[in-house]
Amino acid sequence: MTVRGHGFEVGSEAVAAHLHLPHLARLYLFPNMLTETDPDPRIRRVPAAFDPELFLPAAAGAKNPRLVLRTAAALASKDLGLFFELAARLPEHRFVLVAGTCLLHEYVPAELRAMNAALGGHAEILVDVQRDEVAALMAEAGIYLHTALPPGRPDATPIGSPVSIVEAMATGALVLVRDLPPLAACVGAAGRVYRDIDHAETLIRESTGWDAAQWRAAQTAATDRAWSHHAGEVALAPIHADWCAIAAARRAPGLPASALRLHA
Repeated sequence: MTVRGHGFEVGSEAVAAHLHLPHLARLYLFPNMLTETDPDPRIRRVPAAFDPELFLPAAAGAKNPRLVLRTAAALASKDLGLFFELAARLPEHRFVLVAGTCLLHEYVPAELRAMNAALGGHAEILVDVQRDEVAALMAEAGIYLHTALPPGRPDATPIGSPVSIVEAMATGALVLVRDLPPLAACVGAAGRVYRDIDHAETLIRESTGWDAAQWRAAQTAATDRAWSHHAGEVALAPIHADWCAIAAARRAPGLPASALRLHA
């Protein structure tokens, strides 16, 4: 058995519990969840991956530098109020939120609409959009604004490696993330980090003064980072290799079950 961890679900207790599963061959975690001294050889770092058939580099001129996009689960931890407030501050931009309804939190989309309306209704809210429609919006968006509550705040959850960030980078969007180590490490020099809402507003306003060369440079940096680190065939290659090794071991005649355990 192999297990893939997801950011907001994974803490030290969950990792310890999975390492005690008797048939665990490998536990895959995002790089920021681990330290250099993690001792168990069954743990492997695997980054977030995007679908390279859906999220392609945008064609020249296809990006709209005034379109600011956010895709997120409809949860309080996503700090979507910040997105709505920035939409109110920057009416010359088009802000679009794509929110997914979550089990046991089905009431949140209505709360998001009310929150947006209270600020003037400047953002567009799309709920439970199909993946191909999300990909089309990513292809058009010049800016992707990721929002999340910092750890320690009420309703905050652990930060993983959000797939929406790498999907946006794959298309060449300028990605803005909160100044938190896991998010800053994800975008590297290909994106921008913001300290607070005022700083995020400043970064977006500054981009309105960019010329075509600056936008091309930002798009190239984003796509290079995404496709070199997070394309499915790159990021998931270690998992595929492990599964092939497990399948080969299972086919070997007379091989004891203990031999199926993988090693780093």
